Amino acid sequence: MPVTLRRATQTAGDADALAWGLGEAGDGLFRIMFGSRWFRILAAAVREPGHELSLEHTTLAVEGEAVVGVLHGLHRRDMADPDAALQRAAGLHRMLRAALVEAAGRPLFRALDAHDSGDWYLQAIAVRPPRRGAGIGSALLDAAFDRARSSGAARITLDVDVANTRARQLYERHGFAVVATSRPALLLGGERVHRMAREL
Repeated sequence: MPVTLRRATQTAGDADALAWGLGEAGDGLFRIMFGSRWFRILAAAVREPGHELSLEHTTLAVEGEAVVGVLHGLHRRDMADPDAALQRAAGLHRMLRAALVEAAGRPLFRALDAHDSGDWYLQAIAVRPPRRGAGIGSALLDAAFDRARSSGAARITLDVDVANTRARQLYERHGFAVVATSRPALLLGGERVHRMAREL
């Protein structure tokens, strides 16, 4: 069955797919921030329009009815703070937990939040494990380039865990290069990310 790409819709299934994709791309960070309910919190928050985690910024790869890949990205000018939507979904005590995690990982979060005004930021790209290696990630990256160009962005950027050499190699094959590396977030196990960029 062929894989096709479509924009996400305001449905529970698409919200669940995006929550999964953000969780995969975040490599466990949302679980650390929000605890065991992280998935339900994200799935609720992404259904609210008008912020940087919203479904409106998502493209899905589908095979029949099954979502097999997720692309989430947006132009810097559209990066509205998601905190209000997250607080409605998570509640105050979990937002306090998230704030403590952000304080503990300040170097990491500072790097993740640094964007030039002309950038289109590829926030998440993920492919379901059984379908990895089938070209779906490359198709999603091509869709990201198209969306970034049509937005008028000067370049496309993303962040990748320093230890994730497989993902970094995929991005390098598609013309990305490391342009910065965050300082270690010592209170989060020394976590660091590379900022990668490609001119458009």
